[in-house]
Amino acid sequence: MGWIKKFLFAFVILAIIGALLGDDTTNNSPINNSLNPKSTSQNTNLERTNQNEYVSESLDDLIFDFVSRDSQYTDLQKKEMFENYDNKLIKDFAMVKDIDTLSLSDGIVVRAINPENEFITGATIYFKPTEKEKLLKFDKYDEVKFEGKITNYNRLLGIIIMDAVVK
Repeated sequence: MGWIKKFLFAFVILAIIGALLGDDTTNNSPINNSLNPKSTSQNTNLERTNQNEYVSESLDDLIFDFVSRDSQYTDLQKKEMFENYDNKLIKDFAMVKDIDTLSLSDGIVVRAINPENEFITGATIYFKPTEKEKLLKFDKYDEVKFEGKITNYNRLLGIIIMDAVVK
């Protein structure tokens, strides 16, 4: 039984590393920006513009559009559409699948249930370390109201939201 836990732990770690280093759907990676100094200043202006904008769609709608296997959009269409959400704020509810600390920092990660299939992560929400006491009060299947910044998406981690706070 111990090897199963080790395997699952290694899989989760590899999935997180892959999500952080892999599929760059927004084309805003530091490597791309360092090769083109002009793009760096353009991205900085874009981040300032989007900094206080909220998306009008719900988290569930974003999960259906970008993560769901039944999405009506192709991968190319998703990449183009995601530009409308990148670095924008979202304020919504998420049903808790799991809550855990990050081994590399003091942050807390909440994996939200995908409405289509509870065994698949619909969103991965990285909360600020200051939110730990609030998050200790939530159990699996509770709804947590949050606010954070949408930064990416992929099939393993779902919609990725950073710098989240409990509302």
